[in-house]
Amino acid sequence: MPAVVVSALMNLRTGWLGLALPKEHGSWSLALEPLAFGWLAAPSTGGAWLALAVIGAFFARRPLRLAWADADAEHRTAARGVLGLCAAVGVLAFAAAVFTGGAGWRVWLLPTAVGGGIFLVQDLHGDGRTALAEIAGAAAFAAVPAAVGILARRAQAEAAALATVLVGRAVPTVITVRAAVCGAKTGVRSVGPALGATGLVLTAGLVRRG
Repeated sequence: MPAVVVSALMNLRTGWLGLALPKEHGSWSLALEPLAFGWLAAPSTGGAWLALAVIGAFFARRPLRLAWADADAEHRTAARGVLGLCAAVGVLAFAAAVFTGGAGWRVWLLPTAVGGGIFLVQDLHGDGRTALAEIAGAAAFAAVPAAVGILARRAQAEAAALATVLVGRAVPTVITVRAAVCGAKTGVRSVGPALGATGLVLTAGLVRRG
């Protein structure tokens, strides 16, 4: 790592943790819970590597945003250093997942790539708190257990069910929290969208089919 980056990291008052750790407390659960759930339900070495790759992407989000738009040159320099470290962890872990589990499972990451891409574009333009961005980001992480299931050699229907359960938990959570915050500010409370997003009929069908 270049000396200028190390110096910037050491001198920055917030420290490197302040550059990597997300400030949104709810994002920890929405991002890490699907990884824990997926691996506990379908453990495998490849799934563990994939989870580590996703964790690297999770911690890369804040330094990427700082490196993209922070007005302070020292912040940008330090953020690039942390971003490089997170990216290295993510890329190496993803490569290990491919080496361990082959390449066929990667198509199951398409929903994650789409949701993550939508969130990233919104976030880099300062719109990370919009409904579209928050729902897309939550859905992106919630879809990861499908790929984890495939890496564990589970049936495609079972892998899809793992992701469905997490999407049915994460997306309504985001909508509910947004509705609660909006209701507290405006006095108008709308529970319809949150209830509609739970997918109770679909979840009941999954339970019935075992």
